[in-house]
Amino acid sequence: MFLIVNILNTDFHINFIRSNEDFIFKSDITKKISSNTNILYFTENNLGQALNFISSNINHIEKLVLIKDKRLDVDFELYKIGFVGEIDYKEAPLSKNHLAEQVTKILKNFRYMNGLFSSGDDIELLRLPFLNFNSEFLINLPNIIREKSSKEEFQEEFNLCLSSIRKTHRKPKRRSGNKKKFFLDDVHKYFDLGDERHAHHETGQPHDNYCNLKAHLRFGFKLDERQHFNVSYDSDNTARINGRYLNCHEEDISFKGRVHLNIFTNDFIT
Repeated sequence: MFLIVNILNTDFHINFIRSNEDFIFKSDITKKISSNTNILYFTENNLGQALNFISSNINHIEKLVLIKDKRLDVDFELYKIGFVGEIDYKEAPLSKNHLAEQVTKILKNFRYMNGLFSSGDDIELLRLPFLNFNSEFLINLPNIIREKSSKEEFQEEFNLCLSSIRKTHRKPKRRSGNKKKFFLDDVHKYFDLGDERHAHHETGQPHDNYCNLKAHLRFGFKLDERQHFNVSYDSDNTARINGRYLNCHEEDISFKGRVHLNIFTNDFIT
């Protein structure tokens, strides 16, 4: 399912957009993204209901776009989970043409992202964990979505940031005969997205909705939540890991004497 969630100011705005839904959310664009599109509406006061709906349907959601009134603030974590765009009503009077133009721009930028997640070349990069992969560039990706996802220059800026991450962090392991490249962060941790699926992120207390959603979705695209990064400090996986790391809800976790860590996209660690 391709889910579009609208977070709007009032029922008046919801009713206007819903009554013009076919015009504003043009099917010739949505069908290029998915043949199964579901559009929902919530007021800002019911954002919690929206998150609960997403969580309860997480196994059926393949793609997620959130469209919000630009005057509303939402938690920054949502920019890591969904593809968040914003619209400006210009309500004197409300214009379906103006809204359709903005929504079309958001959906076209989302189609660009669809290409990135479909090609496979950058999927490992795109799902690096934000808290434990130390990089001044990586956290710029959700920032670019927050600032530019509704604008023409989004694709260029996102591409430039991806290029910086590739150039700075995609490296072969030193003194290793293995030519495979890994992602090396600013404190020299090697990240390799493993093929094994022997672990799973935890749910339930003290984890919250965001912990689970960040394991399943990145920038609006479904992930295999069972995959994790194998993280080590040297080419032979022999250097001992001792220290404290942040988990998915930013709790300090201590590790001692480990040669590698399993770190999921949502920063859950085993």
